[in-house]
Amino acid sequence: MRALYLLAIALLLLPLPHLVTGQTMADPPFVRKWTALAGEFVVISGVREGVLFYHSRKGAGALSLATGQPQWASLADKNVTAAALQGQRLYALTQSDSTTTLHVIEAALGKARVLATLPVEADLLRTDSKRIYILDRAARLWAYPLNSGTALWSRPLNPSKSSLVGHLPRVTAQGLRSGMRGCPEKTSWRADNTF
Repeated sequence: MRALYLLAIALLLLPLPHLVTGQTMADPPFVRKWTALAGEFVVISGVREGVLFYHSRKGAGALSLATGQPQWASLADKNVTAAALQGQRLYALTQSDSTTTLHVIEAALGKARVLATLPVEADLLRTDSKRIYILDRAARLWAYPLNSGTALWSRPLNPSKSSLVGHLPRVTAQGLRSGMRGCPEKTSWRADNTF
C-alpha cells in the first residue's frame, strides 16, 4: 500500500518542473518531407540547384530536393565506392576484382561513360576545378584532368607506410593536402604541381 502512495506522489510531481519553469517541449526543428529508397550504404555526393546527388552499392543517382522524386539513376549494376560533384559532372569510382574504374556522369541527364581504368584498388576521390585526385589502397595519389582518362601523374604519399592509407585528400585553394594514419607528419602539395 505504501508503494502505491509513493507511485501516486511521484506521478503528481513529474509535471511540476513543467509548471514551475513554464517550459514546453520544443517543436522538432526538422520535418520529414519525403523518403526515397536509394540502395544500400547510401552516401550524399553533393547538392546543387535543388538536386541531391548520391552514390551507393547499387549505383549513383539524383533526387529532387523538393519532392524526393528520382531525376535519374546510373551505374545501377555497379558498387560505387566514391563520388564527387564538380561543375555539371559527377565523378564516380567503381571496383571490380583488382581494378578501379573512373566514370564521369553528366549531372543533368545521368548519362555515364568510362573515363579511366586504374590497375589498382582505390576508393578515395576528390576533385577541384582542374583535376580529379584518387588515392589508392597502397597510398599512391593519382591525378587526372577532368575531361581525359590519361593520368597526369601519380606519386606514393609515403612508401615506408604504404599499408597505412590515411584520410581523404582535401583540395583547397592553397593546394592538395593529405595525411597518413599512423604518421605524425602531414604532406602538402600545391594543386598545380605536376611532379
